[in-house]
Amino acid sequence: MDSNSTLVATEATAEAKAEAGTGTKAGAVPGIGRGLEAVACSKVYRRGRKGPVRALQNVSVAFPEPGIYGLFGNNGAGKSTLFRIMTNQAFPTAGSARLDGEAITENPAALTNVILLDASAPILSDTVRVFFRLTGASHGGFDWEFAKELAGRFSLDISKRLSSLSTGYRSVARLIACLCAKCDYVLLDEPTQGMDAPHRRMFATAVMDAYARRPRVVVIASHLISEIEPLISRVVVINHGRLIAADSTEVLCDKARKIEGTVEAVDRWVADAGATVLSCSSPTRSSSSPARRRVRPEPPSPSTSPW
Repeated sequence: MDSNSTLVATEATAEAKAEAGTGTKAGAVPGIGRGLEAVACSKVYRRGRKGPVRALQNVSVAFPEPGIYGLFGNNGAGKSTLFRIMTNQAFPTAGSARLDGEAITENPAALTNVILLDASAPILSDTVRVFFRLTGASHGGFDWEFAKELAGRFSLDISKRLSSLSTGYRSVARLIACLCAKCDYVLLDEPTQGMDAPHRRMFATAVMDAYARRPRVVVIASHLISEIEPLISRVVVINHGRLIAADSTEVLCDKARKIEGTVEAVDRWVADAGATVLSCSSPTRSSSSPARRRVRPEPPSPSTSPW
């Protein structure tokens, strides 16, 4: 996988488009009544003169059993909105979020069992130690032994105030809090934001070690897949608020392609293939500059290569 590439894109065949329009897709396992799930969730934000923003459109997806899942999509795809609905921090315009068949809304027992790493959450003025203590109190307990181990690995001083830390170390503190909380559903929204390269590499090991200590549902939302790809066994892809793919990593890897060429040539190929582009990297917009796209064409062409 190319380190400059950022995200999967998938083919938009007529069948896929139809399924995306209904918010369902093979592998999404909607409405099973077990585990954490969103059922036909839509969310519309009304923003004055700009008109309504459709953050989610009829999305049904479930995380029914322990495992490490990936939730992919470009910035603004709807990942954070989905997570906030699943943790009762946002109310859907339509549909619902459920845990083991019961609505999340106004359900303290369910909310205790789900934790969200949200980089946009307010920053406490208390120390990291107090932050960990509050996390444990609201999420069924806290694994202090593992928290101290992780703090040592990341060189995090838990006696410092959270508000005094850099963006990267705030992400580290939030990550440790989520991995050490004794709950069964861990949602990590852009968990490596601000981390330097060594810490991003340590992130994957920390998640795997946490899962080994306590198998549970871990969902990692990101627009960068190269660093978390080895962790995940199943992937959910959202684009413009719609669910467009939900399947095993192996299946989606077989269908994904990386396209390289000039911007104009790549865009023309994507249009001819009827593909949906979820990510690209391009040094400039000049016609002679190479562009990269991750797409899922059908059928593959000689100019593409599997990722």
